[in-house]
Amino acid sequence: GLESADVLVWLGDFNYRIDLSYDQVKGAVSAGCLDPLWHADQLRKEHSKQAVFRGMTEGRPDFPPTYKFDKGTSLYDSSEKRRVPSWTDRVLFRSRLPAPATGAGVNESLGECGGRSSGEDETGLDWAQG
Repeated sequence: GLESADVLVWLGDFNYRIDLSYDQVKGAVSAGCLDPLWHADQLRKEHSKQAVFRGMTEGRPDFPPTYKFDKGTSLYDSSEKRRVPSWTDRVLFRSRLPAPATGAGVNESLGECGGRSSGEDETGLDWAQG
């Protein structure tokens, strides 16, 4: 069964969203700040409560959300729906194998957002939210 597998990879379009408004997400992306988006990510929040994907690991994205662009552009959804940009395609894994001795691994730090780690700025986001 799955419990006895040495390596398990679970990937797909899980449809989890970011619990912020469309304008908040776009502002954070424009500011180059992904940290508040990660903290508002529904899958991350459920996973941290061990409600889903128990025992699995997910790398922290170091790129802006990839859902939902206007067709053929790099502009987020400008339709009437204005769907909130999110990371919907996800990869989680579990390994019983020893970690590589090279020190390679998942980078969990995205650094500060535009030189800020907390407080509100011109994007209107409270960076200390979590």
